[in-house]
Amino acid sequence: MKKRNRILAEKNPAVKGIAGSGWKKKVKKIRAYLEKEKDEIFVCEKPGRYYLMDAFLDVSESEFAERTAELINFYENNSKSICYEIGYIQYAKDVRRQIYANYSNVILLMKHKPGGMSCHFMPAGKYLTTYFKGHWRNIGEAYRKLLAYADEHQITLAEEFLEVYTVDQLMAETVEEYVTEISVRICGGDMDEL
Repeated sequence: MKKRNRILAEKNPAVKGIAGSGWKKKVKKIRAYLEKEKDEIFVCEKPGRYYLMDAFLDVSESEFAERTAELINFYENNSKSICYEIGYIQYAKDVRRQIYANYSNVILLMKHKPGGMSCHFMPAGKYLTTYFKGHWRNIGEAYRKLLAYADEHQITLAEEFLEVYTVDQLMAETVEEYVTEISVRICGGDMDEL
C-alpha cells in the first residue's frame, strides 16, 4: 500500500494536496476520529453518496496504483468537481470468512452525481462505524470487533463495508500512522437501541 500511495501521489498532482471544501471535510473527519475512544464502535448518519468503481483481480501494487490514478484522471477530466474521497469496498462474504484485505477495487466517493458518467449509489442511513489506526494488513481486529458488536446487538448489516482513509500518505510519515474509517450500513435490528 505504501508503494501504491507513493505512485498515486507521483502520477496525480491532485492527491498531493487538499484544497477548498475537501480540506474542511478532511479536518472534520480527523476531529471526529480524535473525539472517539480507541476501538470505539458507534453509529453515525451518512448522506447518500455516489461512487465510481474500478474492480480488478490479482494485480500488483504498482498496477493497483496505476488503475487508481487512471480512475482519478478519468473523473477529473470528465467532471466539473474534484471533490471526492478514495475508498475501498470489502464484502461481507469475505469479512465473515476473516478475509479482511481483499483489495480488489477502488472507488471515488462523491456527494453529487457526476454528469455523463455511469456510477453507483451508496444509500443514506445509519452506519455502524469504527476507526483503525495502523497498517492495513492488521485491520482484521477492527473488523472482528465491528462484527462482534453487530452480533451482540442483533444488527443486520449491508453487504458492503467501506474503508476510507481519515489520515493517509498526505498527513502521515508511515503507514502505521494511517487511520482508516470502516463503516457499513445498518439494514435492520432494534434501531431504538442504537
